[in-house]
Amino acid sequence: MKPGGRAISPRDIGALEATRRGALGRCPACGAGRLFGRFLKVRDACPACGAELHHHRADDLPPYLVILKGKRSETALG
Repeated sequence: MKPGGRAISPRDIGALEATRRGALGRCPACGAGRLFGRFLKVRDACPACGAELHHHRADDLPPYLVILKGKRSETALG
């Protein structure tokens, strides 16, 4: 939280930094809290700073990456 009591948002930091934090599985706003509560399930809010995360959708890309990795392993094994 900011000193004024307002939650930190990704807009308060640069887009590149927010993207880097998200790619590492961390809260885009503070970088401290975890982005996912379970495998491929985005948390409703960051446990560290309280930033709302429920609007970040993870519908398509994570399952696609899991399938792609599985297929690459399957192909490599023959």
